[in-house]
Amino acid sequence: MRKTLSLGLATALMAACGAGGAGSADGGGAAGAGGEGAAGDPQDSGDTGDEAPDASGDDAGGQAVPPGGDAGGAEGGADSGAGEAGGDEEDPGEGEGEAEEGGGGGLAPPDDPPPRERDLNCAYPPEAARQIAMDQVVPRLAWDRAFTGEGDIFKFDLLDVYCDPSWDRYKIVIFVIGTTWCPYCPSYMQSAHALSAQLDEWGAKVVLVEAQDNSGRPINSRNAYIYLQRLLGVGSDIRVGDGDTRPSPALLATAEFLTGFPTSFVMRTRDMRVITHQGLMRGGLLPFMAIAQNPEADWSDPGSAPSLPSVCTEGDQEEYEPNDTPWQSADLDGPQEFDGGVCSKPDADGDGLEQEDQDYFDIPAGRWRITVEHEAEVGNLDLFLWDKTTDKPLLDPEGGPMGSATLDDVEVFEHDSARGFTVAVLGFFGSTGPYHLTLERL
Repeated sequence: MRKTLSLGLATALMAACGAGGAGSADGGGAAGAGGEGAAGDPQDSGDTGDEAPDASGDDAGGQAVPPGGDAGGAEGGADSGAGEAGGDEEDPGEGEGEAEEGGGGGLAPPDDPPPRERDLNCAYPPEAARQIAMDQVVPRLAWDRAFTGEGDIFKFDLLDVYCDPSWDRYKIVIFVIGTTWCPYCPSYMQSAHALSAQLDEWGAKVVLVEAQDNSGRPINSRNAYIYLQRLLGVGSDIRVGDGDTRPSPALLATAEFLTGFPTSFVMRTRDMRVITHQGLMRGGLLPFMAIAQNPEADWSDPGSAPSLPSVCTEGDQEEYEPNDTPWQSADLDGPQEFDGGVCSKPDADGDGLEQEDQDYFDIPAGRWRITVEHEAEVGNLDLFLWDKTTDKPLLDPEGGPMGSATLDDVEVFEHDSARGFTVAVLGFFGSTGPYHLTLERL
């Protein structure tokens, strides 16, 4: 079994999404990538010309606008830009998000604070740290060209978050950080995006950050927006690229607590301090809604069990076990279907580590369709084409992980290879559960 630290979700995903860089881009054949895995190619960190949102001549950056407010004259309203970047597609996360908390626990969102004038003498907290760290004041981050979830360009500066009256209703800011190459990042972004409108009502602004492009280099905000718009559609969040972060690029990707992607942290706006981060969770997503409802609580231990309990029952494991690493992959020598399970095992040796099950299968040469049926609400499983050399998913020509990683009950993709290939069935953020796999020759 592959052993993963049960302390921290990002750590548990290091094998697939380490902070060190992107996976191989050698796709080896045509792939019908399903769901969020095929969000589109954000290109490198430089400009992308025709694919970029229309900046209407103001390349220096948009005007500062209230969060979620009317951009007015802000350059680059994405009525046309969003169309070039993917059109008015339906938000795939709408109504589907794996929200770990419900709709506010029966409470009503707070009223807006009374209006006030901006204090012209307001200054950012002088004790701001140089690096993003737990319990520390976040550095004064800024993006000259940030994007609203609807594509408007504006200047996003944490000085405004701290000082401007338009931010008074927001008690926390949730920074959700991913990369374009990480296989788990799309689902993580979709989950946060699905909650963003409800969180906004409760005074929590979600900022979606793409940290790196497919080559592992910092990505700029324009390309981050293109990627996220294709993945998510419109929304009430803010979207930026870490390549444009001031005072220095890649500042979020070098946060003290970051050990892998995806991750997130929560900043309280009254003092601009980090009050919790994903690495403190021992399985599962941060309870964003609960934090929004009580930002003054101590969130240094967000809770949850030491590890996610396995939802498998006896007999759910497939006959091909052990096949828990790419080098133990089981040979599937022809068309077939069978029942299996991604079923974590209890800590057997008392070292604080859980035994994590990840199923790998070798498929012979030819064109094949692989289908994995499961119950996403019980345990959300994903299906990826795997590179044994890098121990990461292969990337398709558009930059997405090859395979299928949706919030649905069926993951399916097709692949054609003259040499054969390996696929992996993985649990999203430590999820476990039974599945039915069907392998069809096309």
